[in-house]
Amino acid sequence: MYKKLMTLIAAGTLLVGCSSVEEKKEAVAEKAPQEYHLTNKYQNADITIAFDDGKVFGFSGVNRYFGGAVINGEDLDVSNVASTMMAGPQDKMAAEMEYLQLLSEADKIKMEDNKVIITTKDNQELIFEAK
Repeated sequence: MYKKLMTLIAAGTLLVGCSSVEEKKEAVAEKAPQEYHLTNKYQNADITIAFDDGKVFGFSGVNRYFGGAVINGEDLDVSNVASTMMAGPQDKMAAEMEYLQLLSEADKIKMEDNKVIITTKDNQELIFEAK
């Protein structure tokens, strides 16, 4: 009788432990930053963007980039953008340089459905869609 009781307690503990681990995995997945793909410029560069906890980051055509991002309503302030320093094809390097310059001039941001639209100070738009 004692063995059966201990086996039942151990099995119950194992099941409860596994379900709470699964719940924690789902919560982390829900909080993971969403990555968006640039769709209206530099089609072959595969440029992406994501935001998380006051940061912006993504892939800029050849390198990974990162920096600060403050979003206040529709206002966007991107600062201190830096990137890794890999070399690549000339066209992707040119697209990367231009994109990072536009990103540093970001002024407004709005989200529509699965899109993020960033507008620069001189009204150029960067349109990103969820990956």
